[in-house]
Amino acid sequence: MKVMHIIPSAFNYFNDIRESAFGIINKLDAAGADCEAVTLGYSAPSRGMRAEVKKVSGGELHFEKTEEIGDLMNLMSDFDAVHLHCPFFGAAGNIISWKLSHKKKPFIITYYRKILVDDFFSFFIDLYNSYYLPRLFPLADFLTCVNSDVLPKKWKRGRWQGKFNNLLDKSGFMPLTASADKVQLKAPEYEEIAARILLIYKRIINH
Repeated sequence: MKVMHIIPSAFNYFNDIRESAFGIINKLDAAGADCEAVTLGYSAPSRGMRAEVKKVSGGELHFEKTEEIGDLMNLMSDFDAVHLHCPFFGAAGNIISWKLSHKKKPFIITYYRKILVDDFFSFFIDLYNSYYLPRLFPLADFLTCVNSDVLPKKWKRGRWQGKFNNLLDKSGFMPLTASADKVQLKAPEYEEIAARILLIYKRIINH
């Protein structure tokens, strides 16, 4: 099975998410999934980022692909499934439109943590995700979370309460257990999470 992973890479706001995502992807590749990691076209990965990815993945992944949004949309249909790692920044509207026009194409989302707001741009990224993620989550064929309690509480109140309660009660939600509160995972956790994600892939791709 061929799976495209969209990894957030806007500046340094998602370093921990990127590290964990590549650890998981490396284990998925070892388990037989054909994974390709891309990021949206902010800028080419820096030398430091490429070195970091090489270290995290044991040299197996190089994260060279930085796709323009139009090219990314065209590429997505060539894969058996698309796996979005978030929070993220960029192209959410395009991804929503793509999924709505490719309803049978499996779409998986993994949510790692809330945005850490410590400057103006991180505040903007938080607003971006607060607007788009509640619209993306219901479109996912499977929603996974590194910890079951990381979903923002505000998304389970008010006008979103019924939608999210219904979503989380369905079989399309799975918490991916991690022993630490931090996003960065340890080696045994990569193994466990990758194994559970692989079961999800087989379930929704080969049904």
